[in-house]
Amino acid sequence: MKKFLLNLEEEEARYGSRPEWQQHFQDRRRLLAAMLAQTGVVEADARTAKNWPTFGRYLSDCYGNDTPLQSFFRSLTLGSWSDYSALMHASFEGLLPNMAHFVTDALPHESRPKLRVQFLPYITMHLCRAAAILVCILTEIQVRFRYDQEKTAKVDERLREVWRALIVAFEPREFYEERYRALMIGVGIEELEGRSEDSSRV
Repeated sequence: MKKFLLNLEEEEARYGSRPEWQQHFQDRRRLLAAMLAQTGVVEADARTAKNWPTFGRYLSDCYGNDTPLQSFFRSLTLGSWSDYSALMHASFEGLLPNMAHFVTDALPHESRPKLRVQFLPYITMHLCRAAAILVCILTEIQVRFRYDQEKTAKVDERLREVWRALIVAFEPREFYEERYRALMIGVGIEELEGRSEDSSRV
């Protein structure tokens, strides 16, 4: 909301003398007023609020003195996880390792079956990583708010089942061992049977 307000004021300072901009400013002011009213935020508080740090800034500001959460987040900047930023921004580094999937018509005919064989493991790997991030988020929420204390929805049990299914893969297993095993045990969610060290990397 702070950014919305400051951007609006910058627009007004730059274009406020132009008649064709007046309706735009009125619409934006009405939208701002509605957002303030709905959220209960006072404009003065919005104006002086600290900026929400980006992921990179959140980690760089405390390097060498990480909290446990920052230390865990730092692992998402390493290895294969760092490739996703390049891939999402369609940069050279992101596209090059995946190029064959986008230009199959340029591959020799004898190579195309090899790509089809690789496709299912490739998609499975990315789906597993996406599922790992999702279960991490859900576990953080459940550990913090402890929904379903009457256990009618069996939230804890369902989380354990998802973790059990995912830790056969390396990344979810690493997440579980580094952070979520202790978090879950700390609030009374039973540890996964057999632990995960005995699972082989997939």
